[in-house]
Amino acid sequence: MVIKTIPCFYSEMKIYPGRGLRFARKDGKLLIFLNQKSRSMYSQNIKAQRLKWSQAYRRKVKKVSNITAAKKKVKKQAKALRSISGMTLDELNTKRLATHRSHRRDQARASKLKAKTATKTTTKKTKVKTSRPKVFVKQPKFRQRLMHGRTQ
Repeated sequence: MVIKTIPCFYSEMKIYPGRGLRFARKDGKLLIFLNQKSRSMYSQNIKAQRLKWSQAYRRKVKKVSNITAAKKKVKKQAKALRSISGMTLDELNTKRLATHRSHRRDQARASKLKAKTATKTTTKKTKVKTSRPKVFVKQPKFRQRLMHGRTQ
């Protein structure tokens, strides 16, 4: 024979038939407590997680495996796109992409890259190579003075 049990609102322990206290809140919710002790603790606003004998404490300290918390993942149905009168599905998709932020951002990046490459090619053509040596060579002081037009 199967006995129907109800969990206590405060301690989450099983309440067997013929036991427990029922309490109706102002908002209309019916709370069922195991005994006067759990009802008293609830009315004193003491958290069940702080009492070592409650199931909430055992769950908090990871003494009980939380099997009931595992929920099944619900698959969301994909929205079926349909054409509107006067517009085909392809036209709708292109319009949606044109208004989407990331698409606009990608277009802006592409145009900036094109502008940069265009300026690079024009600057490369205008540059004139100089005959300066790229490697630093130490020169004696008298030669430096001659180059800068200074004499002693």
